[in-house]
Amino acid sequence: MSSAFKSNPAVGWVRGNIDTNEELLVQINELRKQNEAYREKISKNISRNELNTDKLSQGKDTIEVRGEIRRSSDGFKNDWSVECSWDEIFNIIGPELFEYKNESIVKTTLAKGLNKIHGYVYYIDIFLEHYNTIKIQFMALGYVEVKPLNTVQGSVGLFWGLTNSGKKYLMNLRAVRKT
Repeated sequence: MSSAFKSNPAVGWVRGNIDTNEELLVQINELRKQNEAYREKISKNISRNELNTDKLSQGKDTIEVRGEIRRSSDGFKNDWSVECSWDEIFNIIGPELFEYKNESIVKTTLAKGLNKIHGYVYYIDIFLEHYNTIKIQFMALGYVEVKPLNTVQGSVGLFWGLTNSGKKYLMNLRAVRKT
C-alpha cells in the first residue's frame, strides 16, 4: 500500500498527523475573530488613556530653546537661547513633515528656522534635551508621529511625520485668510 501511495499520489490521501483544510479554516477564522476583538479593546484603551492636551503648553505659549552657535569658521562656540512659541516652532518644521523626514533633517530645519529668529551665524545647533522636549510635546499634542523606518542605506532611523490632527492644525496656522 505504501508503494502505491508513493507511485500513484491522489487527492484524498492525507497523512494522519496533518489537519484537514476545513479544520484549518475554522481555526484561522476563530483567530481572526479574536484578533479583531483584541484590536477593538486596544483601540478603546488608547482612546481612554489619551493625554488631556488642555493642560499642555501649546499654541502661543512660549518655550526657551537653547543650543550652541559658531559665529565663524574658526570654531569659536557660544551658547544661545531664544524664546519662541510652539506655533512658531511648528510653523518652521510643519511644512517639511507632509512626507516623513529623518530626525537629523528635522533638527537642522528647526535650527535654520531659529537661526532667522536669532540672527545669522555660521553654525547653529539645538541642545538635545531641548530638541527632545519639542519632539515629545508635538507627539503629546498629537501633531506628529515619530517612528523607526528603514533608511536608504539599509539601517533604521527615527522619522517624523504629520498626523491628521497635525495637518489640520498646520493648515489653520499657515493658510492665507482673505481680508
